Amino acid sequence: MLSLHINNPNIEAIFLEGFNSNKEKFFEFIQYSYNNMKLKESFECSIRQAKLQESGELEDIPLDELINELKNSSNS
Repeated sequence: MLSLHINNPNIEAIFLEGFNSNKEKFFEFIQYSYNNMKLKESFECSIRQAKLQESGELEDIPLDELINELKNSSNS
């Protein structure tokens, strides 16, 4: 079982009004937001690499190396 203590009045208002004090929905939203943030970071890394490759500043990288670099950037 999880307890939720909110010390921020703005977050508390969101929890009460936006989620009707439903912890499960609130935590699902946090997980969904976190996953989207990590996906966005991965896309941004891919875009930077594609731009560098297009400009010739980055030589071709084998797919395995690119995947490992994306995983490492997602973990940081």
